[in-house]
Amino acid sequence: MTALNMDNMDEYNKGHACSKVNNGFPRVLLLTRWSPSGRFSGAAVTRRLANIIPPLQLRWAYLTPPIKEHGVVSCAHSGFQLRTSHWRIRETFFDDVLSQIVRARQTAARIAKWASSFHPEVLWIASDLEAIPVGYHLSRLTGLPVHLTVYDTYEICRMSGVPSLPFYPVYLNQLRNLMKLVSSFDAVSAELIEYMRGKYPRLRDVKSLVFPSSAVSATMIVSDSAKRSHAQDDKKRIAFCGSSRNSDDEWRRFLMLLERLPWSFEIIVFADPDYFNKRPVPPGNVSIRYMKYVDTEEQLVGVIESSGVHACYLGLWKDEKHRLFVRTSLSSKLLTYCSSGVPIIADVPQDSVAWRLVEKYHAGILVGMDIDKDIIQLKHLFGDAVEWRRMADGSSSLARTEFNLEKNVERFRLLLADTVGMASSGGLAVNNG
Repeated sequence: MTALNMDNMDEYNKGHACSKVNNGFPRVLLLTRWSPSGRFSGAAVTRRLANIIPPLQLRWAYLTPPIKEHGVVSCAHSGFQLRTSHWRIRETFFDDVLSQIVRARQTAARIAKWASSFHPEVLWIASDLEAIPVGYHLSRLTGLPVHLTVYDTYEICRMSGVPSLPFYPVYLNQLRNLMKLVSSFDAVSAELIEYMRGKYPRLRDVKSLVFPSSAVSATMIVSDSAKRSHAQDDKKRIAFCGSSRNSDDEWRRFLMLLERLPWSFEIIVFADPDYFNKRPVPPGNVSIRYMKYVDTEEQLVGVIESSGVHACYLGLWKDEKHRLFVRTSLSSKLLTYCSSGVPIIADVPQDSVAWRLVEKYHAGILVGMDIDKDIIQLKHLFGDAVEWRRMADGSSSLARTEFNLEKNVERFRLLLADTVGMASSGGLAVNNG
């Protein structure tokens, strides 16, 4: 895909939606391992942000085959799939090392050539795994300052069994190398920023930004207690979306809580039914309804509202293995729930990022600690109209304050501009707290 004519940028932006945001973005070369059309949260978050950045200021390179869809994002983009190995060494230690060192350098060279006419001013790496070694080599080839987006701690990949054992130590070494080149970074939570600075001393001396998954404020539902008078409904509806991030035992415990309440419940699931079919069977007063996949966050919020949902369920693991994840990471489903303007049922550890935010804005309740206390709180949530309205208002406030895309992307723009400015002057973007 060819670059758009830079001379036409001001005229183009006059009629473009991104004109709501200050157009003083530097020229950004974005690197991810997922394509702009990806369905997973990382792709959706990056796509949403890419579409609010002036399209003539952004080029997106990704490590999958070029997509055929048109109009997914407004900026120029292209796929650079890592080449596969000879079948004799595929999925071996040599294959892993080859991917990290040789193919990553080759891929970086291809991306650098593709982006050369664009004259990028900053390299934005918003990914993990394969994008780390490619990003490292791309930065070395181009000499661009690096801005890094961190969604989770990089050790999280070991929880799901990827990358392979031979790949992992090489991967960690590439991470350390890349961190030496980072000029600024953003992360989904203050806790994750603190962890990254402790893990990689270089990051203590660069500017950072808390940038959680965000949405355009116009798509957020303002709590309307008159429209959704939950206390009059005999059946209570609970929404759940995305991947499940708690154990069968933790889910079984939540169903047991619902069984002890004086209402019937419908759990509306926006997820793969095959996964949920393997989970504990719900009690007699609980039914489960599966919904079709929707393309955008705005559509999902609209379906939740039109379904008359009373609360949204957010579950996170409580075992020691996942402690680092829940303490530093922030699921994008919290954005969806708060944008829907309904209370949150947080079945999460008390020290999780998610609960810190829900508690701060009085946006819901914490369950999973004490059965009797949980039942009392759920009765207040579903049976006390005043309490429900207070939490619904808190949920809306959380969305508008923490997850406002217009506000957050402007702060992001300023950080990128500062990163480019410091690089041009030969200095370092030092953290100002």
